Amino acid sequence: MRRRGSEVSNGRSAFVGRSDRLLKLQQDLKQLIREGIQKILCQAIENEAAEFVRQHDHLKDENGHLIVKRNGYLPERKIQTEIGAIAIRQPRVRGARFTSAILPRYSRKVLHSCSQGVTTYLREILRGDINAVLAAVLGERAKGLSATNLAGLTKVWEQAYGQWKSGDLSRGRYVRFLVDGIDSEVKSNHNHSCLLVILGTLVDGTKEVIAICEGEKGDRFSWGKCLQGLKARGLDHLPELEVGDENQAFWEALEEGFPGFSSQRCCTAMMGRSH
Repeated sequence: MRRRGSEVSNGRSAFVGRSDRLLKLQQDLKQLIREGIQKILCQAIENEAAEFVRQHDHLKDENGHLIVKRNGYLPERKIQTEIGAIAIRQPRVRGARFTSAILPRYSRKVLHSCSQGVTTYLREILRGDINAVLAAVLGERAKGLSATNLAGLTKVWEQAYGQWKSGDLSRGRYVRFLVDGIDSEVKSNHNHSCLLVILGTLVDGTKEVIAICEGEKGDRFSWGKCLQGLKARGLDHLPELEVGDENQAFWEALEEGFPGFSSQRCCTAMMGRSH
């Protein structure tokens, strides 16, 4: 998952207030989620249209030409959600009336996933289960997907998920990592875990989700597992970090996984206090 950003600051470690940092992280994640939902919906509707045309390929005119065929797209529509508007282009079909079971012609209702929040969607991605992701995105409408459509989405999803999960991080393309833990919107007395998220920024400002791990913000072993996953994918050095100075568990895990980096962090902190 990625999005295009803007500014990148200098320096090795940036310390900002937790509320500002968390708001920034959530805003970036919401944008990435909107883009992810848009891709899933567009692919699902494309599959629907293609399947609809195939079901009518026996209908031909006197010259043997197909009567039912694709004919571009309907005007772009904005679907309003709790995390912002999502633009959808529905395929147009000539020769027969095509209506998407996923997205009815005049529907502008809030999509299921968005009412459940950022962490719900990210947890489903973490599981790597396309059925769970579709249920989070479409709710009851996911049941309207045909077996053929679901098979097509599963193939595309598994390929994209596999590439993201095992993506090579050895090229050192990132100039900043934004690190934080996000509490679930659904509170539970029996589960204190949250999602540990690392967001990477490229030189051109594009932002990508580098890691999503389930754990506890105050547990260095949780952060350590997350960092070890990055090392396993080839990350051998860290870019600038934007993380709260109060998160001692992260810094302890960082010192274990990337010895020496925390000393740079301490020097930066001292320089910040001297002004």
